[in-house]
Formats: sequence, structure tokens, C-alpha cells
Amino acid sequence: MRGLMVDNAEWRTRPISLWRIDLWKAWRDRPSVVRAPVLAVPQSQWRDHMATLNVNGLAKKQIEVMEFMTTHQISICALQETLVSSRASPVPMQGYRSYTQHWGDGFRGQTLLVREHLSSYEVGKEAQLYIHIKVSGLPGVAKPLHVIAVYMPSGGLYRGERTQRIKKVLALNRKILDENPGAPVIILGDWNLTPQELGVKLETDLTGLRILKPVGSALSRFPMKGKPSAIDHMVVSAGAQAILR
Repeated sequence: MRGLMVDNAEWRTRPISLWRIDLWKAWRDRPSVVRAPVLAVPQSQWRDHMATLNVNGLAKKQIEVMEFMTTHQISICALQETLVSSRASPVPMQGYRSYTQHWGDGFRGQTLLVREHLSSYEVGKEAQLYIHIKVSGLPGVAKPLHVIAVYMPSGGLYRGERTQRIKKVLALNRKILDENPGAPVIILGDWNLTPQELGVKLETDLTGLRILKPVGSALSRFPMKGKPSAIDHMVVSAGAQAILR
């Protein structure tokens, strides 16, 4: 009888001995999941693509962003809502050079990433509005590419301010083309406007800027079919249209 009682106790307590005490944490406080490193694409197979993303916290999504950049062979990428403050250490992205505006009051931060095999340098920036760089080394592109990453304020209360900021960006584009006629210019990022609203704003520009329709997916606001509802856009000059597909 004693042996039966001991065996029964061992049977009942064996599953409990495998339990582990855990404490629930909010997802923002959980440690990042360790994943296998993303396999590098050989340089001979790399194709230079561009993208614009709102990430809502780059530090927490660094692995996912790197997977996206590598899988889709992104050489130039505008990131909005990075939430990286000036007091925090910068988030390094292996294989990329970053140009940053920090998170601050009323501004969630932005970063422009350029793959290191391309030559790039910062031309200028305006606080909480845009980052302007020049990129050289793109295959088949003789002139340096002007890349302007923009991040416009959102909401109806900022409609007037958003219009004024767009005018500044369009004035910058005109200055570039006046100094370098035919220069390829691409302005990408978060405009906080629908394609129709942005199209109306671009009608005031006489340099030939137009919205480039990117390749979309079922998971993005740029669908494969139908009309996009995104607030991020790529606006290109006539010189850039010739080199982008």
C-alpha cells in the first residue's frame, strides 16, 4: 500500500516538476527575440531598391527592419517614427550609413539609411522636416542622385503648417534643378496626405515632379491592385523617372 501511494505521488508531481515560474510583461518590456542572422546577398546579385517605412520604434524592430532590407535588397530607405532620442545611443544598422533627426517634442524622429557600397553624404536638413543627401555609385546613373527624406506633421490642425512645409520642400527641389538641370531627385517619406491631396499640391510645381507608384503588397497600404491609401509617397523628378522602375 505504501508503495502504491509513493508511485501515485510521483505520477501526480512529475508534470509540476517541469513547470517554470514566469512573470507577464508588456510587449514593449519584453527582451528581443534572438533570431538566426539574415544571410547576406552576394554583391553580384544585389539590386538597388528604395523604400519608405513608418516603424514606430526602430530599436524594438531592428531585426525585422534588417530582414526587410536584406530580403528586398533595399539600398536607400527613409524611416519615420524611429523614436530614437538625442540622449539614446544610435541604433546601428549593419551595412548601412544612417542620417538621423532625433525624436523630440511633437516629432517622432526619422532616419535615412544608405547602403555602404554607395557613396553618400549629407547636403543639409531642416529640423523636423527633411534630410537631404547626395548618393553616387548607382549602376547606370551618371549624375549623383538627390534623395530628400520628408516627415510632415499629421492631423487637420496642422493642415496649414503642412502646406507651408511642402512649399519649402518644393523650393528645395527647384533650387537643385536650377543649379543642376536634369538632376535626378527623389523625395520620399511620410507626407501625411493621400495621393489625391499630394497631387493637388504638386500641381503648383512647374519642374515636372510626379508621384511614383511603388510596388505594393497585401500587407501594406500600397495594394497590388486598386488605389493606395498610404500617407507615404515617392515623388520623383523627370531625371529620376528615367532611372527608376
